[in-house]
Amino acid sequence: MNYSTIGVDISKHFLDICMLPTGEICRYPNDKNGFEELLGLLNKHSFERILMEDTGCYHKAFYKFLIQYFDNVFIINPKRIRDFARSSGRLAKTDQLDAYIIAMYGERMNIISKITRSPAAEKLRAYVVRRRQLISLRKQEYNHIETCLDDDFKSSIYKIIKFIDDEIKQIEKAMKDLIKLDDRFKSIYDRLNQIKGVGDVLITTLMSDLPELGYLNKRQIASLAGLAPMNCDSGKMRGSRHIQGGRASVRHALYMAALSATKTNDVIKIYYTHLREQGKPGKVALTACMHKLLIYINSVFNKEFCSI
Repeated sequence: MNYSTIGVDISKHFLDICMLPTGEICRYPNDKNGFEELLGLLNKHSFERILMEDTGCYHKAFYKFLIQYFDNVFIINPKRIRDFARSSGRLAKTDQLDAYIIAMYGERMNIISKITRSPAAEKLRAYVVRRRQLISLRKQEYNHIETCLDDDFKSSIYKIIKFIDDEIKQIEKAMKDLIKLDDRFKSIYDRLNQIKGVGDVLITTLMSDLPELGYLNKRQIASLAGLAPMNCDSGKMRGSRHIQGGRASVRHALYMAALSATKTNDVIKIYYTHLREQGKPGKVALTACMHKLLIYINSVFNKEFCSI
């Protein structure tokens, strides 16, 4: 049988499969045995693409298993799937129906293949995510100090903070060691490190969370990072432009880098000062600097150099 699209709804325990155009539905366990059973089915048929949602964690083992055998496997933002379902008038939600909606999304929408990450890139991404988690934990512990009146409890909090600080330092060292051992990472790091205002946090975030650098034009890369100004016009009304969506982790790292660049990078500093003199609010001017910095970084790369 020739299938155009296979949609997979993934939960903690099950994989619900919908195969179009026939609409067949089947279920497998979300474990190694289930993966093997499904692989046997897939090998008996031909298909154009397999789609699944980004579940945060439950899809990872299944995706890692599939890409060993197939290239046309796509992970889709769950918000896009839900918006597509609402626009289709399908408000009910079950695992089987979700699998059907995911498959229908693959049929009707233009699915663009994501850039394949190397094992080193996946490792770096894991380090970046873990560092981000520890930063969040440390912030929570500092917040506890403000509400803690008992000195013994404060001592406990400071011990936890010190432990987290040590863990963060170890992860940062591991990231630097990984970059040194990978020629492509080292080349990227050396180029970006020459830009004033760009530090280790932004560099590692871009390498792990924005592998499309150099593959997209300036408008596309800005939109992907959530820094493209969006129109809000209707009839004769011309609304203010604003940013929305995109990859929050990249945007947050760019914010801190742009903040530093307004003091250390002559180009960004002059640009920021010019916008402020024109009457732009500080946050608007800083967002424009983030946009300018990202566009410049994107221009540094090309497809051959950035294939990580």
